[in-house]
Amino acid sequence: MTTASALLRVVVRDERPRLRRRSVFRLVDHAGLAGALLLAGVVTACLAAPLLAPADPIRVNLPAQLQPPSAAHLMGTDNFGRDILSRVLHGGRVSLGVAAAATLISLLISLVLGGLAGYLGGLFDDLVMRTVDLTLAFPRLVLAITIAGLLGAGLGSVVIAIVAVSWAWYARVIRGMVLQAREEQYVLAAHAVGASVPRVLLRHLLPAIIGQLAVLTSLDFGRIILAISALSFLGLGIRPPAPEWGAMLNESRLFFARQPELMLYPGLAIFLTVLGANLLGDALSDALDPRRNRR
Repeated sequence: MTTASALLRVVVRDERPRLRRRSVFRLVDHAGLAGALLLAGVVTACLAAPLLAPADPIRVNLPAQLQPPSAAHLMGTDNFGRDILSRVLHGGRVSLGVAAAATLISLLISLVLGGLAGYLGGLFDDLVMRTVDLTLAFPRLVLAITIAGLLGAGLGSVVIAIVAVSWAWYARVIRGMVLQAREEQYVLAAHAVGASVPRVLLRHLLPAIIGQLAVLTSLDFGRIILAISALSFLGLGIRPPAPEWGAMLNESRLFFARQPELMLYPGLAIFLTVLGANLLGDALSDALDPRRNRR
């Protein structure tokens, strides 16, 4: 057994894809760096909302309604006299938090189902893939609206709806990665010496696909932000008066002709977040692509 374990370590050391010594940030182009900085800036501003915008985002002040930007209210006030800057930043905490939770849950479910389907094959693979095909047969947003409508408005309903329409896409891609990685010599050697399925998946297969998972999540994060905003815009997300970007767009649409900036600010926050996530995802995809030609 000692000899077999030693042989396994040699094979794993020789055959497992080695991490590049160069930092990933050196491989990311300028657009990707701009996307990372943009996304980090939005997240930082939202996390620092109590410091940057100390006004209560839900406090109603009718005498101060629909005021233009001023020293007291840098982005003005809405139709209830609430500070728009505070609502945008605090609403971003909700939107980003829900998106992060939905992405993480979808990824965990997909890692289990897609990883096992790709590694085990057989009946379990057929069952998972037929479920994936059935889920992907419906448009993601339409299915999310249907699920959220059946569950009722609320953040929990939004997370469940987003996870229900996102996991299948992740699972299909992860299964393909595992199908390719399981044929590597170090995986075959681990299987030959009797390594358990969880050990092979976590110790050998997961490190081989972790870079591609980072690309998947960064590219899909923008779509999830848009889906959450769409659900909230339709009244299926967070309940008022709590702020959220999509809900703010819905509340401001009646005043678009009079004060279009009421829709501009949350819309711009959504745009910058999605743009940053997409730029970062594209750059990571190029950086981690082994077929990319480099000078």
